[in-house]
Amino acid sequence: MKRGVLILSMALMLLSVPLYPQIYESVGVAPVKYEQAESNYIKGLESDVHNLRMCCAYFLGELKSQKAMIPLMRMFRNEKDDAKLVAAWSLLKIGDPRGVYLVKSGLDAKECNNIKCMLHFLYMDYCLRNNGRIDRD
Repeated sequence: MKRGVLILSMALMLLSVPLYPQIYESVGVAPVKYEQAESNYIKGLESDVHNLRMCCAYFLGELKSQKAMIPLMRMFRNEKDDAKLVAAWSLLKIGDPRGVYLVKSGLDAKECNNIKCMLHFLYMDYCLRNNGRIDRD
């Protein structure tokens, strides 16, 4: 019974996704523009709420926002642990050389902890996806 309800609810969700643009047009509400979303996410990086900052950093990486480079670099330098990883992921996803260099320089830290290992993994993944090889310099 639970499995049937789960499958039915998933099917309804999948079928309703293509209807959203028609709903917006029929009500007269335009979808959010890229520039407005980008500026809202950049403002969210300045929030006091930790999880909001992390979500905004993630979505700025998904948008590949060039305007978010400086705030994300600041977040990478100033935040700790999980937020630093999200900022690093976003910087690498954007692919700007300044952000890539910052993440690579973060690998040179003296301490060896889980964060450094994850940064190493993210940087190796970036190198393999973009260069087809791992830069060891």
